[in-house]
Amino acid sequence: MSLSNGSRTGGERWMLAVEGVQSGPYTEEELQRHIYDNGINPSRCYVWTKGMSNWVIFAEEQRLFSAFKELSSTYQELAPPNLPNERLGETKKLGNDFSSISAVIQNKGHIGIQSSLGKTLAWFVLANAAVVISLAIISGGALLEFLPFLLVLGSFFPLIALLFSKSIAKRAHKIEMINSDNFKSESEKGLYQLVETLSKRAGLENVPEVGIYQSNDLNAFATGMNKKRSPVAFSSGLLANLDEQGVAAVASP
Repeated sequence: MSLSNGSRTGGERWMLAVEGVQSGPYTEEELQRHIYDNGINPSRCYVWTKGMSNWVIFAEEQRLFSAFKELSSTYQELAPPNLPNERLGETKKLGNDFSSISAVIQNKGHIGIQSSLGKTLAWFVLANAAVVISLAIISGGALLEFLPFLLVLGSFFPLIALLFSKSIAKRAHKIEMINSDNFKSESEKGLYQLVETLSKRAGLENVPEVGIYQSNDLNAFATGMNKKRSPVAFSSGLLANLDEQGVAAVASP
């Protein structure tokens, strides 16, 4: 098929990311041709050009995507399952619609998770005891005279690490937190509402902060000093490669 770009051709040079593998740079026409010729799903690949603060789903870059739809008569075959044809131009930024899975989770009722300070302290004491015993065995008992000092260190450093874990994680992973008062897209809103639904089901009084960070790894984590100040972060690789059920399974307590 001969492809010709009927839209305005910009001077940008675009990078493409498919399942964590980057290629480019491409001109707009080269990018559209590459996606078409290789049968790449436009809602499952990311694009970026100089001046953009973050990678975006190709199908949400309206100028590129509008031209691509004109060029490709087979786009409907590439569309994600259950995406109505009349809404092809409204593909979610993260490639997932979390509304259905959130409704299912909400109807499941409460999980009933209960925190216990006693259990936390017990595990803390056991961990420190294990370290002290190990050092005593390795040193043949020579380090037992330093037992008080070791216990102080074993209590102090984990507490400091936990206290600053939130800020350290945000800076280390460059996490972009979702603003619940100003969602950038419907997909951000859906992801936040998924975490909100899971939080309510788990009996949490406060919804954790929800963030996204750029990484090809399929990963997610939560950290923080307590339940009121603990963010939940999802990697872009996880959101790009798992469907809404998979993301919900990872996020579930």
